[in-house]
Amino acid sequence: MRITQITGSYERKFALPEYSNFKIFCGMTAELEKGDNEEEALKKLVSLCKQTVESEGEQRLKEFYDIRKARKEIKEPK
Repeated sequence: MRITQITGSYERKFALPEYSNFKIFCGMTAELEKGDNEEEALKKLVSLCKQTVESEGEQRLKEFYDIRKARKEIKEPK
């Protein structure tokens, strides 16, 4: 048997206030060429997925807290 494709994925749940959360999932598939190391390819795919999820999660958290701060400032002007 020869493996010709490999798929890696990463998922994380991000906590928000008041028992809320959101989940981000990333999955990638790569075609392997003859001589490629399947374990190394999988590690690279999972690493790329993790970087993508963490980056997107940070951005969404920042946006959430920026919006929350703006709403609070509207309700309670200085």
